[in-house]
Amino acid sequence: SKGQIAKAQEALQKLRNTKEVETEIEAIQNEERSNSNEASISVWKLLLSKKFRMCLIVCICLHLSQQLSGMVAIFYYSTSFFQDAGISEKNSQYATIGVGVILVTMTLITIPLMDRLGRRTLHLTGLAGIVIFSIMITIALNYNTTDAVGIFLIVSTMCFVVAFALGPGSIPWMAAGELFTQGPRAAAISICVFVNWLGNLIVSLVFPQLQSIPEFSFLPFFIITAILFVLLFIYF
Repeated sequence: SKGQIAKAQEALQKLRNTKEVETEIEAIQNEERSNSNEASISVWKLLLSKKFRMCLIVCICLHLSQQLSGMVAIFYYSTSFFQDAGISEKNSQYATIGVGVILVTMTLITIPLMDRLGRRTLHLTGLAGIVIFSIMITIALNYNTTDAVGIFLIVSTMCFVVAFALGPGSIPWMAAGELFTQGPRAAAISICVFVNWLGNLIVSLVFPQLQSIPEFSFLPFFIITAILFVLLFIYF
């Protein structure tokens, strides 16, 4: 965009670890020329546009699958969640620390996997894992009468976090930038960020109410994630 072709070529050669980058440089220049002639689209026009509707729906579903998966509940209320399930306060705090460690570790692991396996594969695999481990968490909450079941709950929760970090934790933030061209991109990102934080707010407010029936507190997240998995499997 700044016309520094030589520097761009040098940087791309280092990034790709090859001298053969002329074709990619030319493709980038062609895209830049195309984007410079594309008018910006407002949020309202994007919402009414039939041309971009499917891309926008996919991006919104990606962000909803991130926030309505139940990860927000674990992230915000993990200590009280484990304690309400009958796990000691000390072990609940250790489990909460484990959640953070797994998120950081899996994010580092996921970065190189994105280009190898693809965004779709990682995201759908993560959602499938979330559905499976939500069922396991619900089972553990219904039969949490022994220390063994408490350990099973912690392990299921940690596996849930791994599945989340595998794809749903990061991929939705990239979707709008990759699926939309320059004109509607800013509006699309604005809509997606709004939807994402709205979902975050809803879960953070609703989950404490769901804990009045702790045995089934993860059931709504399981249902929503399963529906979004089917939609994204078809359209993403």
